[in-house]
Amino acid sequence: LQAFKDVTLFCLLDSATLASVIPVMDKLGQLLTSAVLRKDKSKVLLTAPVKTALLAAKCTLNCYYATTNNLHVYRLAMILHPQYKLVYFKQHGW
Repeated sequence: LQAFKDVTLFCLLDSATLASVIPVMDKLGQLLTSAVLRKDKSKVLLTAPVKTALLAAKCTLNCYYATTNNLHVYRLAMILHPQYKLVYFKQHGW
């Protein structure tokens, strides 16, 4: 739950930009995927209902991600951002 809180607080900042939201969505998606697929013997065991909720969250995140993929303004924001430019797209196979 800490990851969701961190993402929410980050997106509420005045400094959050279109170009910063997509990498945050990537990181959150990776966290959800790793939590669902985790099979190690960690101290925290996830029950089936919790894993189902995580999968639903991942599905919802994927819907939002697909929406950003179809909007030109997000692509332009990434290309114009000095840190990302076209490198982000090459790394993610766009």
